[in-house]
Amino acid sequence: MSWIPHIAAFAAAVTFLASGFAKTKGLADFRLEIEAHRLLPARSSSLTAYAVLALELGLGASFGAGGVLPWGAGEGAACALLLAFSALTWRRRRSVRLRDEAEQGPACACFGANHPLGRFPLRRNAALIALLAVGSCMRREEMTMPARAAFAVAILCAVLALESLKLANETRRGRSRVPA
Repeated sequence: MSWIPHIAAFAAAVTFLASGFAKTKGLADFRLEIEAHRLLPARSSSLTAYAVLALELGLGASFGAGGVLPWGAGEGAACALLLAFSALTWRRRRSVRLRDEAEQGPACACFGANHPLGRFPLRRNAALIALLAVGSCMRREEMTMPARAAFAVAILCAVLALESLKLANETRRGRSRVPA
């Protein structure tokens, strides 16, 4: 059962790094998304965007490096961030009354449009929180240096594969909108 903490770390690293990568590509859109929630003054949206971006990339990197943060600190911070994002998504859904994500678009812009992880954000976050909670309760065995390198490469490959799927979805949707 010692593999569960590593699976949790892998899933968290991929999720946070993919989200951070998407936000770096669309930082202006992310700032607008922050302003749309109307929880903070508009002038603080840039600072908030950079802080969230740094937190996501930092968490992703720490999970990818394995054991950089003290036991449970990364999992706790990740769960708190996922709960905050879930609350904002839930609040937005209620205010906009999005009932059909396929028709209206996703209520989560964490990964940008057409990203495979952008669908079903509340379920995704709940599953990741549960996995992190279970993983944090178990002893994580130390990885050797070659295993850490392989782990980091696997995370990078997963993030790039998700970006490739996103690009394929955007290309397919773009072609379907072009008149014949």
